[in-house]
Amino acid sequence: MQNEIRKFLEYLDAERNYSNRTIEAYHDALYEFYSFIVNQTKQKADVSKIDRALIRDYLSYLHSRGLKKTSISLKLSAIKSFFKFLSRFKIISSNPTVGFSLKTERSLPVFLEESKNEKLMNLPDLKTNEGIRDRAILETLYSTGVRVSELCGMNIDDVDFTNGTIKVLGKGAKVRFVPFGKKAKEALKEYLNIRGNFTTSQQTNDDKKALFLSKNGKRITSAEVYQIVSKYISAISDIEKKGPHVLRHSFATHLLNHGADIMAVKELLGHSSLSTTQRYTHVTVEHLKKTYKLAHPRSE
Repeated sequence: MQNEIRKFLEYLDAERNYSNRTIEAYHDALYEFYSFIVNQTKQKADVSKIDRALIRDYLSYLHSRGLKKTSISLKLSAIKSFFKFLSRFKIISSNPTVGFSLKTERSLPVFLEESKNEKLMNLPDLKTNEGIRDRAILETLYSTGVRVSELCGMNIDDVDFTNGTIKVLGKGAKVRFVPFGKKAKEALKEYLNIRGNFTTSQQTNDDKKALFLSKNGKRITSAEVYQIVSKYISAISDIEKKGPHVLRHSFATHLLNHGADIMAVKELLGHSSLSTTQRYTHVTVEHLKKTYKLAHPRSE
């Protein structure tokens, strides 16, 4: 089974262009499942002998450990993707995960109010190279709604200042072009003027074409962007989640609050399913209810 897991992870990286974070999560989930099988059966794990009963036992085991439904669902998703891969490439004759599902209550996206978002953009110290870069990162994340992995994968040539768009390589190696606004344009141009201060003699060809660089001149990583965004959000908000995804959520929520068409927002976010985008409509409904309660004379 270990050999099949390795091939599957290589497939996700080379063929499906999954982010490093997703691949790591799948790696951990599948090897945990592998360990469970070995301990449960007391023999070598063979993918052709894994049946629905064994998978059901594994889900029960996870539940007994007190894991949340969302965590169990993520592990099941990795297992289902793995067996779908095995079935597609005829490594197994039938997929034992077909029909398995877990109903989970999806939490509403966490986002920043527009006033706090405005404060956030003004936090970076523009007297420093890092501050200029950080503001460009914040403005780009909020202006485009891209995922952190997509931001890290951007190259200088992907930015089209004439048309005001950025080429984005999304999940499944799908390319889309997202617009960016005036503030992001100004921040990006200012950053590109000082980007050379981040370059070093140790750079690879990939580093040289990367849009955003870390202090050591390497292409910036998702972990580094997370630390940057989290630092600034912590200064203006006490929300629990403070990563780059908060700006993606804010992007979508603010668009819908201002009357944007949900199908357009779906395309901008790079969602494959409308149901994923519809999570944001629940947020906007709550926003409308709050506005109604504050403004209508007979709301109480």
